[in-house]
Amino acid sequence: MKIFLFSAILILIIIVGWLFILDYIDKQIDIFIKDLNKVIVQIEKGNWNLAIQDFQDVEKKWNRTRRYWSIILDYRKIDNIDLSITKANKYISINNEALSLGEIEVLKKLFEIVKEREVLTISNIL
Repeated sequence: MKIFLFSAILILIIIVGWLFILDYIDKQIDIFIKDLNKVIVQIEKGNWNLAIQDFQDVEKKWNRTRRYWSIILDYRKIDNIDLSITKANKYISINNEALSLGEIEVLKKLFEIVKEREVLTISNIL
């Protein structure tokens, strides 16, 4: 009986911990998408200096966040986001509106994919 109780408590701790991690990731993704939308607005207005500054803030935030996510998430998801950030950074630095906006949309989609795939659903469990 003690083993069963210990096992049940351990499983409960793991599930609650997982839910906290999922909530953390979800909130971080929402913040990244909101910040990327700010960059998009600056690019569309032609404010390249503000766009560069805002995107550098996103990049710094990502560099801090990726350390924690690398423990939790598949490295390929993180690598894809890294590559997209690198491309977007270059496109913004050369003031290429079409490529910048396109790559930022790709980056937003990559964050959304992480959000979709990490949510607790039956298809993710199976």
